[in-house]
Amino acid sequence: MIFRDNRQQSQDNLEKRDMIMRHVFFSEYSNLPLKDSKRSFNESERIAIYRRDKGLCKICLDEGKSEVEATVPWSQYDADHIKAWITGGKTSVEQAQVLCRYHNRQKSDKLLA
Repeated sequence: MIFRDNRQQSQDNLEKRDMIMRHVFFSEYSNLPLKDSKRSFNESERIAIYRRDKGLCKICLDEGKSEVEATVPWSQYDADHIKAWITGGKTSVEQAQVLCRYHNRQKSDKLLA
């Protein structure tokens, strides 16, 4: 929440109100799960995920495509969080899958809708 400046409030007053609101919020909701601070997979994790999944898009396979059709070239591969990072998914090899760019974008669009 941002407190807007106006003629009747000083910058100091606005900062104090902001601090109070943050204190109240985090005191009330102190048990909120924290997001993994690491958002992206590093190169060695990307390699491990790609090798483990044999370069096959998980969603393409789930749609019944053959392994040939589901094969994702390295240059078009996205390492995807199985449980979305924005909803608390960890950035780890165990919590990742290979997706083609098309399906990764489609999955992202559903989360933002």
